[in-house]
Amino acid sequence: MIKIKKLIFTILAAIVFVISCSEKPKIPQQGVFTFVKGTVLHNDQPAKVGNIVGEADTIVTNEKSGAVIQFENSGLITLKSKTKLDVGKLIKGEDGLSIIELTQESGSTFSKIAPNRGKYSIKTPTAVAGVRGTSFSVEVHEDKKTDIKLLKGKVAVSKTSMKAVVQEEASQEIILEEGEKIAATAKGIEKKESLVDEEKKELSSLNKIAMVSVIKLKDTNEIGKATEQNITQEVENQILGEAYQESKKPIEPEVEKKNLNIRKITLDDLRKEFKKLSVINTKSGKKYIGGFKQVGGEMHIKTVDGTVKVPVGDIKKVSEYK
Repeated sequence: MIKIKKLIFTILAAIVFVISCSEKPKIPQQGVFTFVKGTVLHNDQPAKVGNIVGEADTIVTNEKSGAVIQFENSGLITLKSKTKLDVGKLIKGEDGLSIIELTQESGSTFSKIAPNRGKYSIKTPTAVAGVRGTSFSVEVHEDKKTDIKLLKGKVAVSKTSMKAVVQEEASQEIILEEGEKIAATAKGIEKKESLVDEEKKELSSLNKIAMVSVIKLKDTNEIGKATEQNITQEVENQILGEAYQESKKPIEPEVEKKNLNIRKITLDDLRKEFKKLSVINTKSGKKYIGGFKQVGGEMHIKTVDGTVKVPVGDIKKVSEYK
């Protein structure tokens, strides 16, 4: 009898060992802040470029503030002004595929997820959006209504419940196709509609934010350089919730036209006035040669063609003209 009990115990122990070995380990995945502007809190502390984001973290962007978080090579999420995001699952399976589950309590986000890299979902008070490679936005209004707009790929949208799980074959989910949008309220999910041109333009602008290479994610300086190339002034203003107006673009040179006989200013004249000249490059791609002075939030650049007024935030680089 004792031998039989020992045999049974040995068999059970072997079964438990086999089952435990067969389970695929959960490998933690990281997120990294690649862009931070204004007041952004990460677990109630000021966020900085290069900060690591993990499971159970909370990110909050205040008014006129925003951030971009990249999940290694799986994708990235842009948090616009006045947004709160909680990180649920952030892991990789043994197969290397990601499982990223986020909860968005308020505000607006734009997700750009690489295809065939795993599962990604965002849960709001009224909806769950699950994807496997796509570009889409999620906006949660004060009344908890959720707007989901899809630029590329497909999104499975289902109603939020306390036991909500994103499943691709769920009977009550609605599949959004490219160029469609949908709204979800406490009463349920509304009918799909097509994006208007202005919405497509806005999403396309945010979609231009490219992922930083995984190698560069380990170097804060490299992240900064890559972000400077990725995020234009127009996109930055969109993230911060500020309308990008034509008046914010560099004003065309103002040429004196009252007296056509007046002698045109030369570079030598400018050198005498400013001692040395500079080359000013703007984020919109324009280049000016001349002397400059800063007046408030603008840089006044005097060139041979007249004076140009450029917002300081639009300046990309200033170097000496030789």
